[in-house]
Order: sequence, then structure tokens, then C-alpha cells
Amino acid sequence: MANTQDTFNGNGSNLGPFSFNFPWLESTDIKVSVNGELKTAGTHYNLQALNYSSKNGGEVLFTAGNAPGIGTGNIRVYRDTDDEELSATFYPGSAIRAQDLNDNFTQNLYVTQEINNYSLLKDGSEAMEGDLDMGNYRITNLATPTTNDNAVNKLYVDSRLGSLSVPGFTRWSLTAAGGETTLSGAGTTGGTLAYSANREQVYLNGAQLQRDADYTANNGTSIVLNVALLAGDVVEVICVNNLNTGTTAQAQDVYWNQSGGGITRTVESKLREVVSVKDFGAKGDGTTDDTANIQAALDYVGSTGGGTVHLTKTNGKYRITSGLKLPSFVTLCGITEESYPYNSSTESSTLLVDFTDVNQFAIEPKTTKNGTSVAYNDIIVASQTYVLTFNCCVKNLRIEATNTIPYGAIRMHGCPGSMVKDVSTVGFGIGLWVNQCYGSTYKIHNQSKYYGTIAWEGVNACNFDTYDVCLPFTATVPAGYIPPFLSNFNGALVPTYKLSTNDHYNRTWGMVIGGDTDVSASNRVKTATHYFSGGLFQYQAYGTVFEAFYVESPPNQTLYGFVSAVSRFTINSLHAYLSNTGVVFDLGITVNARITAIGFVDYPYYGYGPYPDSSSLVTIDGIAAKDFGPATPQFNLVYTSGDKGWLSPTLQNSWVSFGSGWEPAYRLNARTGNVELRGRIKNGLLSVEAFTLPAGYRPANTKLFNAFGGYVVITSAGLVIPSAADTGLDGISFYAEI
Repeated sequence: MANTQDTFNGNGSNLGPFSFNFPWLESTDIKVSVNGELKTAGTHYNLQALNYSSKNGGEVLFTAGNAPGIGTGNIRVYRDTDDEELSATFYPGSAIRAQDLNDNFTQNLYVTQEINNYSLLKDGSEAMEGDLDMGNYRITNLATPTTNDNAVNKLYVDSRLGSLSVPGFTRWSLTAAGGETTLSGAGTTGGTLAYSANREQVYLNGAQLQRDADYTANNGTSIVLNVALLAGDVVEVICVNNLNTGTTAQAQDVYWNQSGGGITRTVESKLREVVSVKDFGAKGDGTTDDTANIQAALDYVGSTGGGTVHLTKTNGKYRITSGLKLPSFVTLCGITEESYPYNSSTESSTLLVDFTDVNQFAIEPKTTKNGTSVAYNDIIVASQTYVLTFNCCVKNLRIEATNTIPYGAIRMHGCPGSMVKDVSTVGFGIGLWVNQCYGSTYKIHNQSKYYGTIAWEGVNACNFDTYDVCLPFTATVPAGYIPPFLSNFNGALVPTYKLSTNDHYNRTWGMVIGGDTDVSASNRVKTATHYFSGGLFQYQAYGTVFEAFYVESPPNQTLYGFVSAVSRFTINSLHAYLSNTGVVFDLGITVNARITAIGFVDYPYYGYGPYPDSSSLVTIDGIAAKDFGPATPQFNLVYTSGDKGWLSPTLQNSWVSFGSGWEPAYRLNARTGNVELRGRIKNGLLSVEAFTLPAGYRPANTKLFNAFGGYVVITSAGLVIPSAADTGLDGISFYAEI
């Protein structure tokens, strides 16, 4: 075939020249395109080295700033011979030059060559370049495709996706005048109502209606509502039509690849990525018992290795009559965040817990103990034989008890890595119970009857963000709802643990944390408790950091705000709002704590304890010093408020100040919890103390500090021992262990 074009590779900077070798008739017939875009001579490029004698070949030189981009064969220099009129026209009686005849024949020859080069041959031996514009006509009589690059016709598409008589996606809306019950015909938007039955979704003022319960839709052109519309109501009908279940082979023919980097997979595979309880027959109408359907969805996702089960919204209320069991790595997820039980929106996903047998939890993992499920009021300890469940999660859900008071809403026992996030519970004996878990996170708001949150026995390195309310106020817990581990404290709280009253074992509590056989350690807590008769009960909880603790008593009711024995903890922000008969603290034996109080009411006294044993020390910042208890002497208490400034030590063993401006001093930085020293001392006896720091200003263990002149040793007894006759104290700082 005759050569009518040459192609070249652009590199983003090369302007040329690019030499071409095809013959031409007129220089205006030489065209240049880059990436399929026709360029303009004199603007984007210039022609040069044209031989007007042979009219064959030449060069293209692009102008500055118009270098073609990087590409293979993206520069095309081609001939497009003018076929609007003959190169030469002959008139009657005129002379005929051979050159003119040759030009006319050459013009015809070149046009024919160009047509031939751009034609499509049936055998596929030549391929066209550029787009094929059918001028709004159709290609007909296509064969059935056999490879991925074959074109297809409507018949083939219909066989895979269903009939296209209804568009693939329709959205129809109507703003009601009032009184309408039948939707059909033309709407406010979306043209004429048309949908595929059983695939439509109907929304009234943004809330999805339930098929059969709220409307009837069978014929594809009309929908009958059970309740007439009000003036101004907006109703929408949305339908993804033509999804054909088809055969397995057909399903394998349809692929989903939204972007070039996406993973190619079947539509069936794509749909299976999101599992809804509706897929397993749950109604979500607030009346039907959906227990078995939701459990089937949870078990299915668990059998596939884990994932999320969605409680999709109908009216959003799923009734269950027995507890749900979460397999490992499975999340039960509602629609919207439930961050506060009083603010539940119409978009909330709700479990309506309708238990006849109240001795169970609404949700818990599939953990077993000694081969069977763990009893509702039992706990797991490390020495027992049990099978853990891992990484269970409950999110975006409201859990509401109806008709009875179930024992508890959520129990996470033997479930490391578990999560409860943006969940609210209403009407249960216990909101959340955590046992034998570590590395877990819980953000929950409980409106409970007796206990807000319990974290007992082997709860380690977990994060709690809880809001617990006792409504209506209840002072004591009925016997059937007291956890056995709390009952075990009955009779021992006063004589053994030196607390002020034995009534703590059956008091209602906003939070209970600790352990008996297995302690609980290194947890971080942010909590607010309202209207329980006790704020927090703590036993054998070590290293707990209360980032914020708010406790409020019901009006005119006695409340014990913070009760603790055999525990070590820090409260970074304590706010107690109690009635005049309330008690902020009841501290027993072996309590080591640092407490920052930011919102105390000025009570006659702060409470009881800590018990005056050698293992207890409590440092309190933010409130004035005041005795604990009307007749309890103040032991093992250090108040940092009232004088947070630098204190002067009493120098011993001949040590004196270096001079004016170098006076030795120490202080407790209440913001950081560090003891800081400053100054310079001299002329004392070496290897003995220069002064002694008081309790509350001492390290837990002996420490050695490099200092000016030598080094300084500070013992756990507070002895400050310099090594040089001239020693500086500036820069010495350590955490005051308590």
C-alpha cells in the first residue's frame, strides 16, 4: 500500500525536525496531529525542507513551547489531499498542459490511496485509526461475542442483565398536594413512574418505607400507600432495575472495576461484600421476632472469616427474644452513631430486647468455659479452661429493653480486642460488663437500672469512655441482679478492707472496676455517673488512669462518690456534685492515688480514709486541706493546694546555702506531678543527707542525678545526699511516686 503518513515518538521536549517521506501535491495537504489533535501550521509547527520540484518528503519543526508530550507514535504527519475541486480546470478551446493532466490524475490517485489506507477490511488485515463516527446510525447483525474484545448487541446484554425496557436506574419524586394514596404517572421530577417490582425503594420525607407494611407495589407503574400523604410531603421512588440473578455462568460474565486500579470481580462477589440482616430474613418492623435471622447472619459472616453485619434501617427496630452471640472478628453495626441515649434519631438502628427469661445479656461473644456457654452472672478467671472469642465489635446501635428488666445489655467476656463504639443502652440491670479482656475499647452510654459499667477480673490495657445514668433512682440492687463477686464482699468491707460501711456490696454503682483472682491493670477511663447511690467501686485495680471522673448524686440522696481499697490510680480531673449528705471518698487499705479535683462543692468533710497503714498514700491537688470524716484523723494525705510554691528544706550535717540567690528549694509541680529542686549548697559532710524531702515529695525508688560539682542521690525515704562539697541542685526533677 502507498505510504500516506509517518508517525514519531514525542518525549516532551523535542521540537524536531521530524522528517517525513510520503509524496504530496500541495503543501497545504500536509497535516500534523499530536495525540489525535490536529495542529495548526504557523502556530504549532512549521514545514521546512520541502522540495517543490519532486514534491516528496520534507520536515516538521514544532514551535517553541509546543513540543509534543511523551508517547509512542503520538506524532502523526499525514497527507490529506484536497478533494473539493480538481487541481486544474480545462475550458473549451484552451491549451492542455501535460503537467495539469498529471496533477489531476495525481490528485485522484492520492485521494484514492488515502481512502484505501483508512478503510476497514472484512478480514481484519487492516485496522482503522481514529474514531468511527456512525452519524447516529446503528451497527446491526453482530455475532455472539467469544472474546473480551468483541462488540455485543442489546440481545446479549439483556440475556445477562435482564430486559432493558425499564432504565437501569430510576429516581422519581412527587411533592404531595395532600390526600394522595396512589403514586403513578408523571411526578414532580423523574418523568413517568416506572420500576422493577421488588427492587424499588420508597422514601417519605427522607425515611424509607417498608414494603407491604407501608405500601403495595406490584405492577411496575404504580404504588399504593397505606396512609394518605399530607400537603408538602415529599415521596421518592428509587429503583436499581435489571439486576438478573441469572445462572452461575452468567454471573461470572459481569464484572465490577470502578477504576483502573480496582480489583476485577463479579457483581455477585461485589454484593456479598456487604451483609445485611435483611439478607437472612430479618424484618426490622419492631414486632416480628428477628432473633434467629440476625444470629444466622452473624454465624454466616463468622464462618467466612469475619466482617460486618449491618442492621439496615426499615423503621429500624429489630425485636429479639433471646441473646445474640458474636463470633470472632464479627461486627454488628447499625446505621448512625448512638452517642447519647436521649438523642436517638429516627435514623437509629434499635434492638428491642423482649426477654421472658431475664437472666441473659442481649449481646455477648461466643466464649465458652469448660466447654459450655458462660452463665449470665459468672466470670472467667485465667486459671480456668475457656475458649476465647477475638475482636468482636458492636457499633452504632441503640439497645432497648421492653416489658422486663434483662440482666444486662452487653457482656464482653473472654474477648480480647473487642470494641463497643457509639452504643446506647436503656432499661437493663447492667449496661456493659467486661471480663478477661485486654487491648479493647468501649464507648457507651447506659441508662441502667442498677449498674452502668462493670470491668472485673483480668481487664487490662482497655479504654473506657462511658456515660452512666441510673433512672429511676434506686439505692440498693435486688438480690437477683447482684453479681456474685460483689455478694462475696458482704460482711468483709468494714473489718477486712477498712471501708466505712458494709452497704457497698448491694449499692447501685455507676462503675465497678478491679478483680479478685485476677486483678485489672493499666486501664484508661473517662466517665460520668449520674444518680446511682455509688459513683465508683474499685478493688485490686492497679495503674488505672481516670482522665476525667464526674459523679453526681440524685437530689437529696446520699451518694458515695469514690470507694476504693487495695488499688493504685490517678484521677486527672475529678468533679463531684453531691447533696449535703454525700461522701466524696471512702478509701480503705492499701490505696495509692494522685487526685486532681476541679469541681468540688464545699462539703463539711470529704469522706473516709485512707486507712492509716504503711502502704497507703493519697496526694490531692485542687482543694484545700480538710480532715476525712468527722472523727477520722488525717493520715497518709498530702495536699498540694494552698502552697504550690517553692519550699525551703531544713539543711543538715553542716550543709549551707552557697549564698544569696542560691538558696535550696523544692516543689511539687501539680500540673506535671514532678518534684523539682533548685539552688546550690556547700561545705557539708559528704555521703550523708543534706536535707530530707517530706512524704509526697519522694521517688518510689532511689535515684541518682548528675549535678553541678558531682552527683546527687535521692532515696525513697527522701534523703538528699550530695557527692561534692559544692553541689548544684538545679534541673533535678522526678516523678513523685505515691
